[in-house]
This record gives sequence, structure tokens and C-alpha cells, in this order.
Amino acid sequence: MFIKSEEIPYLKEHPNDGRIRPFIPYFDGREWHTYHLQNDKKVVEIKPVNYISGHYLAVAPASASDREVPLLTFLFQRFPTKEIFEAFHVLRADLENALAMLHKQFILFQHFESSEDGTYARVVSTELEYALFNHRAAYDLLNRLAIAFLNRHRLAKNTMPDSFRKVVEKTLEERLRYGLSTPLSEFYEAKKERFMLFRSVRDAIGHHGDSIELVFKMPNGFGISEHTLVGRKLKEGGIWERMKPIPQDVGSSFAFLCLLTDDLFTCLNDFTAAFINSFSRLPPETAPNHKVYARTRLFEHHAKLQEYLADPWRMGKR
Repeated sequence: MFIKSEEIPYLKEHPNDGRIRPFIPYFDGREWHTYHLQNDKKVVEIKPVNYISGHYLAVAPASASDREVPLLTFLFQRFPTKEIFEAFHVLRADLENALAMLHKQFILFQHFESSEDGTYARVVSTELEYALFNHRAAYDLLNRLAIAFLNRHRLAKNTMPDSFRKVVEKTLEERLRYGLSTPLSEFYEAKKERFMLFRSVRDAIGHHGDSIELVFKMPNGFGISEHTLVGRKLKEGGIWERMKPIPQDVGSSFAFLCLLTDDLFTCLNDFTAAFINSFSRLPPETAPNHKVYARTRLFEHHAKLQEYLADPWRMGKR
């Protein structure tokens, strides 16, 4: 069905400051809608019977299991420029990847528990290694969002490195000289210690040929020895105890994945708060009173993160 762009119900603002009016799957409280630009005047509207997975806009979640992603809401509502919206989908993918790795731990444990397949050590170690690289990618994407904003609004005073690590290693004053606000510069400072801890593990694996060895299959989950690279680094960083080690000096690998995921979601929320606090007055919302929600079964793990961290030895208890 063809409609005019002004008939799209959520597009209320008509910005003339370089922001775009993005199309996004939309739930009106009863029906699903997707929109596709046909030409300058016409839009194709499709009404799916259901929407299985992805992100969408609505006043309230379509399902109790759907979760708002505050950073995506903020970007969509306040700064939907072409550059930022291109990163929108990548950021959502990084979040879902982190949750998917938690989901896979239950599947993998069930498989190795019910078979004589003895390859679990290499399979689990590659999952942990990928989790570290996904974590880094999400941080770098946040850094690119900050750069895109500075460039779009001509606030950049000096060329800011396209690397979260390079920016976080600068002093607060050096970051201010890039054009970052004080709240954003302080955000980098607050994330430095934890980011550098995970980076030290990731870089040893990615650049120095080390690997995560000594993965064990315990009665209620996979474990990592305290005497591995990950174990040593986490102990040095003061968070080994959060992996709930059992008497054999084995910490939960599931807890390690949960720590990475929890850190990532906390980082996104803190980045959003720092961004908001950088303005005395924000531009008007593109779609007032609406939020961006993620719709996927994987978000059930996000709701249980603190429960998982309190008791990570839970394979078979789910």
C-alpha cells in the first residue's frame, strides 16, 4: 500500500539541521508496520502479521520480554543523522552477539553432557575469545559515534583517533582538546580500568598467539583454571572472585561471558547519560514519547544477568 511520508504516524518533527527522518519497524499498539521509500513522494507501507526479531519503535513494548535500548532511543530521537544511523544496526548486532554467546553456553553444555564428543575445550575457548573481540568492537563503535557527532556538528578541534583504546589512554584535558564535552571525557576516564583489563587479555590472544587453555567441563558448567591467561589477568584485575571459583581453582566461564555482557550494557547506558549531560538543551525528538525496543528471545538473558552472576554454575538448572 502506498502512503505519503507525512502519513507515517511516528514522524512528527521535520528537522532542517542535517538530521534525517529514518524509517524503522513500528508497532502502534495493535499492528506492525514497516516502511520503504519508493520515491520522493511515496512510501510503501507493509503490515507484517508478526515481527520476530530486530528493533522497532513504539510507545510501549509489544511484548513484556522486549527491552528498550536507551542509547538507540536517544540516537533515533535526538541525532538521527546518516552517519549515526548507519552505526545503529551494527550496535544492535553487537548487543545481540553478546547475548547469543550466553544462549549458546546452555546449548553447548547440553550437547557435550549428552555425547562423548571431547572437543569442548577448544569449542568453549573460541567462544570466549570471540566474546572479547565483540566487546572491543562495541567500544570502538561508541567511539565512532562520538567522532561522527563531533564532525557533523563541526565541534572537532583536532582529529580524534578511531580507536576507543587510543582515546581512553589520553588525559581528560587531551580529550577535551578533541572537542569532547566534560561528561564524555569523564566517561572515557571512568571506563579506562575495566576496558584496559579486558584489552590485556584480548591483545595477548589476538596479537601474541596465546590462547585460553585448561577449559574444564564441570557438573554444572564449563570452567577456566585460575592458572590460565584469563584467570591470571582477572585475578590481577581484582574480579576473579566474581567468576565464583570452586575449590579446584576453577572459575565459571559463563560468569566471564556475563561479566563482559554486563560491562557492555552498563557502558552503553553510561555513554548515553554522558551524551545527554553534554547538552543544556537537546534538539526536539523525532517521534515524541516513543522508544526503540529490541525484540528477540535473547534478551531474556539480559533480564537475568545479575541472577547469572550470582550463581553462574547453573547449566541444567535453566
